[in-house]
Amino acid sequence: MFTGAKFNADEWADLFQKAGARFAGPVAEHHDGFSMWDTRFSEWNAARMGPKRDIVGELSKSIKGRDMKFVTAFHHAEKLVLLRHLEEGYDSSDARYSGLYGPIHEQGALPDKAFLDRWENKVKEVVDKYGPDFIWFDFGLQLVPDWYKRDLLAYYYNKALEQKKEVVVTYKSHDLPPGAGLLDLELGQEADLTYYEWITDSTVDSGSGWGYVKDLGFKSVDTLSITS
Repeated sequence: MFTGAKFNADEWADLFQKAGARFAGPVAEHHDGFSMWDTRFSEWNAARMGPKRDIVGELSKSIKGRDMKFVTAFHHAEKLVLLRHLEEGYDSSDARYSGLYGPIHEQGALPDKAFLDRWENKVKEVVDKYGPDFIWFDFGLQLVPDWYKRDLLAYYYNKALEQKKEVVVTYKSHDLPPGAGLLDLELGQEADLTYYEWITDSTVDSGSGWGYVKDLGFKSVDTLSITS
């Protein structure tokens, strides 16, 4: 049922621009492992099935074309923890879908080299193909060994230096050392003055969901200003 029949990248970019956004962009890959771009590292992607369109690529062109910074969000580092790999009845426990959800494993098992290589290669591929100005990482980086994180950050920052552009990486918790990126406080804020920079993100809806919910209202401007 996921066809994206009504998706229009230009309409989204126009909406963001009219709202006064300075940056915008998609979740490139969420916890389920489905890539929203044309990737060579997984057959489970929006260009080959479902919409059969390069969603990240279309949004990159539309958003950058309106003089906004382009952000891509990645959640897939944590999918081995969140998904139910050993419980019958879930697709993640079916080996036919391991290319999407990751290998079936014991709860708490650390990611192996194949998983980590694919994780890093996917992010690098997005960097090379779409040149995001801002990479947003969800929880899960704590599962990635430091040498993978160092290699990826060096790749991204060095490429930005070559292109003479400013870029940003955000992270959760203590998954990166201060200064290596920008601390992200989801639905929260620091109580005291800090020596490091941080950013917060919140929903504009009257609940706390991160997706479309029918008949949901909006937070007031005052509420949004307090939560951010």
